[in-house]
Amino acid sequence: MTTSNNTQENTKKCLPCAGIGSAMELDIITHALTELHSDWALIKTPQHTIKRSFSFKGYRQAMMFANAVAWVADSQGHHPDMFITYNQVDVSFTTHDLGGITRNDFICASEVDHLCN
Repeated sequence: MTTSNNTQENTKKCLPCAGIGSAMELDIITHALTELHSDWALIKTPQHTIKRSFSFKGYRQAMMFANAVAWVADSQGHHPDMFITYNQVDVSFTTHDLGGITRNDFICASEVDHLCN
């Protein structure tokens, strides 16, 4: 990891895409996944994504969680794709501008994990 990524990780704040260079290589992504909750999965598509599904007792809890994720994402300036059904919220992170997964995605995924603790 470069110095800027170490600084980024220590502050747990997303950097603008211009400040992080390029998307991560697959082996680095696989290693970084071990730092997150085990429910996060790598979706290998033309633009790699990390995804986790969250289940709740009902619609209200799911929507409250989705709104909390939105607040975290907005405060970081890095926004996930979310799919919401009655009692489930699927959260997916990728850095669209760089065509894959970056440290920003892992920072935000970690913040989303903290919402469940």
